[in-house]
Amino acid sequence: MFSLPTLKTTYQPLHDADSPKLETNLEALEKTEHRLRRRAVILMCTFWIVSISASFVIGCLFARKFISVDHEQYSDIGWNHAEGLLRRHWHRFDGSFNTSNAFMGPPSIQLDAAWNRFTAGKWIDGTPVVLSVTEEEMSRSKNAVSPDTVAELGAENGGGRMATLEMFHQLHCLNLLRKWTYVDYYKSRDMAWSQAENILRDHTDHCINILRQVLMCNGDMGLVMFHWVRDHGPSPYPDFSTMHQCRDPVAILEMAEKNAAPMVKPVTKTSVPHELPTFP
Repeated sequence: MFSLPTLKTTYQPLHDADSPKLETNLEALEKTEHRLRRRAVILMCTFWIVSISASFVIGCLFARKFISVDHEQYSDIGWNHAEGLLRRHWHRFDGSFNTSNAFMGPPSIQLDAAWNRFTAGKWIDGTPVVLSVTEEEMSRSKNAVSPDTVAELGAENGGGRMATLEMFHQLHCLNLLRKWTYVDYYKSRDMAWSQAENILRDHTDHCINILRQVLMCNGDMGLVMFHWVRDHGPSPYPDFSTMHQCRDPVAILEMAEKNAAPMVKPVTKTSVPHELPTFP
């Protein structure tokens, strides 16, 4: 019969001289493991910080695109030249009763000139500037619900479709209400009062409704503080001189004037392929 060889395991004692080397190697290994573990933790933290930051930035971009930018796009930046005018600055309203400025007071040549700068023009009543806009601008504004019926300016006036800015119409409406407070002066001087009484009434109601919608759309949530005032009482008195973030109306006007259509003749209807069935 075959016999299996006998395996003998031999053990050698660890010499005292080898102990410090082993301990040193173990310490080095532990330090290496600690460094690697710490590096892994740092890398993991960095990964999560970068991921969270990237998610936050992407979320902000999507929120801006689908919330704020869409609102601005529909209301403000259909016009190609609006982008540089969107910035707002802090401005304190003058809400005092005892005040004066270029837009306040009884009728005068100077007062009417201040209002007319924003509300009157040669080519169409109620706006100082006629703009030529492109098909792209019309589409971006979301305000051309029937693009085919938007008036063309004609080659003589530079081409493009006829438009103006909301600010001018809103100020025109406010100016009409101002004139009503001095109706005896303006009814013999302003063409609005040459209209039939029912049309003037409709015009006025239209303007009131436009300004109501503008104010309610903006939904100003600024706080109006009530104060105790010497020699006034018994109720506290509101301070309407409040802070707001405003655009620059003069800059908007000047940009519109700079980019106005080069008008040389009125826009009149001759033969047009498409018309709205009634007033918009």
